[in-house]
Amino acid sequence: MKLSKFSIVLCVLCCLNGRDARALTLGRFQFDDAQFGDALLESDGGEFESTHWLNTVNEDPGNPGALTGPNVETGIGNIGLNGVSPIYTIQYDTPITNGPGDDLGIISARFSRDIFNLAVSTDGINFTPFVAFGPELGVNTKVNKVYYYGGTGPFGCVLYVTPVDLSVFGLASDETVSAVEVTSFQEGDLIRVAGFEESEGLELVSAFSRKTDRHNSFDVPLPGIEDRSDGKRFVIGLTFNNNVTGADSAATSCGTIGSVSVDPDDTHTLLVTFDGQTCNQQNVTITAINVHDDQGNTLDSAETSGCFLIGDVDGDGRVGNGDIGNIQGHLGEITDSTNFRDDINADGHINNQDVQAARAHRRQSCE
Repeated sequence: MKLSKFSIVLCVLCCLNGRDARALTLGRFQFDDAQFGDALLESDGGEFESTHWLNTVNEDPGNPGALTGPNVETGIGNIGLNGVSPIYTIQYDTPITNGPGDDLGIISARFSRDIFNLAVSTDGINFTPFVAFGPELGVNTKVNKVYYYGGTGPFGCVLYVTPVDLSVFGLASDETVSAVEVTSFQEGDLIRVAGFEESEGLELVSAFSRKTDRHNSFDVPLPGIEDRSDGKRFVIGLTFNNNVTGADSAATSCGTIGSVSVDPDDTHTLLVTFDGQTCNQQNVTITAINVHDDQGNTLDSAETSGCFLIGDVDGDGRVGNGDIGNIQGHLGEITDSTNFRDDINADGHINNQDVQAARAHRRQSCE
């Protein structure tokens, strides 16, 4: 896997449309906290994990913590390195049901393009043949994480989810899985294999604020704090569990709405633009009205909110010397997924203009 330093982590915990705030959401994927695995068996007795663990803190999570629990803080990296491919058996006290559509997700740290091999069991003893899931099936959640790897690092990555329909293993509708076997032969960086939360109809699962420089787009999760301002309209993304076809209109508590459209790169997402240049230091709520999906469902409204605070790089609700120092620590860098919050004017480069922008707003805070 190719590793790169990552300097900023933004952690946002949110509840959308009354959904359980404890449920973990990655991009458009809503997971069931009860289906992250409860026991872990390692075919090599844990030898590979002991030197290839991933963790957001610099310590070996051990068994079962490396691959179980309702979070994405730990994992095992480089499975398949030098031909070593242990099989990890994850057992679930709450079985995963084969329902309509996708039933579980393979969560991976995308340091490289990974292939995972998965088998499932309905009784915890007998397993289906392995099915390979290639990197082309992985969906970029746009969630950035930083992990230590076997005592080295930290290293930055983006989390991907490979959705899996249990029907591909020959399971009947409503048949349940109590255990999975997972491995990789191509240096796979595995975080979790977890069940999706069951949903009915059309639901909002996550949101973000997007800014685009000359080459790339970078998203700040919402609810949260948007610290960038390039003098152009803001783009708010609302991501749903189903493919959406549009919305009748949108409204904002500050500024004016520009347009509402379906994201051409992800039809689960609506993009709402609005002119919010006068909204600094304000908490703004964006609402899409009468959202439609491709299954004939209509959601009366879907909303998200965030504070727009120019220069608040660390997202603590106040612009201070720490934010200015953070920008200064990245002067001269090209904007990427590790430093984009330092690029205040969203021009693709971190420079003195960004420092001056933060200084101009020092001591300001969210209302």
